[in-house]
Amino acid sequence: MMALTPHSKLAEEEISVIFVEHRDNLKIRKIFNKVNKYARQTGRGQNIITSDDDVYATIARKLFSEGEVLAKIGKIELVNWSSNTLSQRSKQLTTVSALYTIAETLSKDKGWSVKIMPTDEGAINEVFEENTIFWKTLLSDMDTYRKYIELTKADKPVSQLREQNLLMKPVTHMALAHVAYMAKQKGVKWADVVVKLNLVDWSMDNPVWFNILVIPAKKKKVITGKESIKAAGMVISYMIMGDIMTSSEIKEVREIIKNSTNGQSEALPEKIM
Repeated sequence: MMALTPHSKLAEEEISVIFVEHRDNLKIRKIFNKVNKYARQTGRGQNIITSDDDVYATIARKLFSEGEVLAKIGKIELVNWSSNTLSQRSKQLTTVSALYTIAETLSKDKGWSVKIMPTDEGAINEVFEENTIFWKTLLSDMDTYRKYIELTKADKPVSQLREQNLLMKPVTHMALAHVAYMAKQKGVKWADVVVKLNLVDWSMDNPVWFNILVIPAKKKKVITGKESIKAAGMVISYMIMGDIMTSSEIKEVREIIKNSTNGQSEALPEKIM
């Protein structure tokens, strides 16, 4: 084995070291988060996992903690917290980034800041419960998700289920949050909405989704932009609750359809009865 000799130049180097007195874990987590966030930019998923000041991050993390609605099944994690996307072969259901956006959407009437944790614990628990019900109802009442849970419990691949089904895409989960929020505003039970969602054609070949959720190329890809997610939420909402939407909301849906067809059509999608 070759002997190592000291490098004289290294003795001239200066290294900054910060010593922090450890009094509690929360303080250390906050310092760790701030140092990593500003010294070297961290990814969205990492920020959500480490942030203790952001209420949406804490809700997102809690949803897949032990005993909660999206807790791992066996050794399989249902939530990808290291990436904003899922590969075709992934056994995970969604991403922590999607959970964050969903929590933000479902509580957008709260006016919460992402920089200061709200002091109203009751309101935080209420929003967490809304998020839990959102996922619990989807997983228990929709055929695709029941199949996903069945396959996951048996530790079997879900790639075929994911391949052409938009319900297995995080972008659709975020769009459904807009539907859930509208349902709440209109006094419609989420469970009643989900019954109708189960009857929608969620195939990536369905022209309704072209240029809204899906790029209609030979090898179809989902569209992930914020505005596209909101637009998809409006279209889905019309399919489920079109009879009680306002004229301005219906006009917005027509405009979405017009833009998605390059002005070729303003025909509204069929409502699910």
